[in-house]
Amino acid sequence: IEETLKFSVVKLRVLRDKEFDEPVDAMIYMVISALGFATVENVLFARSAFQTALQEGFENVLARFLGATLLHTLASGIIGFFIAKAILKKGHHRGYLAQGFLIALTLHTLFNMLMLELPSRQAPVVVGLLLLPMAYIVGRAFQSLRLKVFQPVTANFQFKTWQKNPS
Repeated sequence: IEETLKFSVVKLRVLRDKEFDEPVDAMIYMVISALGFATVENVLFARSAFQTALQEGFENVLARFLGATLLHTLASGIIGFFIAKAILKKGHHRGYLAQGFLIALTLHTLFNMLMLELPSRQAPVVVGLLLLPMAYIVGRAFQSLRLKVFQPVTANFQFKTWQKNPS
């Protein structure tokens, strides 16, 4: 449901907009949607977290804000990457979208299972071991997508200095 909600915002508000003019925008807008979703979800979670004990509330909220926010960002970035692939390939939109959703849902499900099953002291470490490699993969996917769309720029010029008498 969460992945569908984040995608729906982008699909209904962005994909047909004139500002959506580069395939790489799919990842950017999906990540923005995820950050908005995670913010709302985390605020709602924080309200109940502090009803037990102050220190426990802070620990839960900190872990939640770091873990869940990164999870939502990565899952949506994956979906955005596959939207961009569909745009670049000019076809098979449903196949690429299904792949993106499947990977994102698998990541999200694994995250939720780990958070529910592991002791509270172990969960952040294990979840970090899951999310950090995923962050690297999503970052590389974004970089590869940019290289397919934009020509690399080389810096074969010298910067002028603001000093009057450079040494």
